Amino acid sequence: RRADRERLSGAARNRGIRAARGDIVVLMDDDAVAPELWLEKLAVGLEQSGAEVAGGAIRLRAEGPLIGKHREEVRALFAEVLEPARTDDGRVVPVTCNMAAFRKVFDRALFDETVRPPVEEVDWLVRAQATSVFLPDAWLWHEKSPKEVSLGAALRLAWSRGSETGWWSRARLRRPLSRRVREAGMSAWTMFFSVGHVARRRCVGGL
Repeated sequence: RRADRERLSGAARNRGIRAARGDIVVLMDDDAVAPELWLEKLAVGLEQSGAEVAGGAIRLRAEGPLIGKHREEVRALFAEVLEPARTDDGRVVPVTCNMAAFRKVFDRALFDETVRPPVEEVDWLVRAQATSVFLPDAWLWHEKSPKEVSLGAALRLAWSRGSETGWWSRARLRRPLSRRVREAGMSAWTMFFSVGHVARRRCVGGL
């Protein structure tokens, strides 16, 4: 199952981190393809930035069209990262598909193998209390098959990642009820406009 694979990926990363011997540890996924000079740009960018962690950009390369008419609606679901995500306090959240960090950061915290995407990186960053930077020039390709970018796949991803984010926010961040109610209201408002977008534009990406 997808959930089991995602949890196993956290265990595999931790195993690789423990086995690595260099001062800088680099992570990428098995469906990523690196262009020439990617590793140099990522490692040198990390060293020159003064930060402890660097995340690079990720460009989606899919076989066939994406669902809907507007790529930005589904970009995050399929892990295309052209701009950095940030924590509540403004720190850049790296993506494990394209990430480098100094070994000392992993001495403070490894990945929690019970946490699934899309919050495993921010969970780790918060626990490690690491400084981070986004390097748009250190990009790589994220390759997806037609099945992986289908409507069914998008809906399953949206459901699983939304539920995981909700669980993590409640269990780990312990946000007050008033904030959770406000966020739920914002989500409902967004859902209302998304359904309207589907009806007006005949664009299933809004789902």
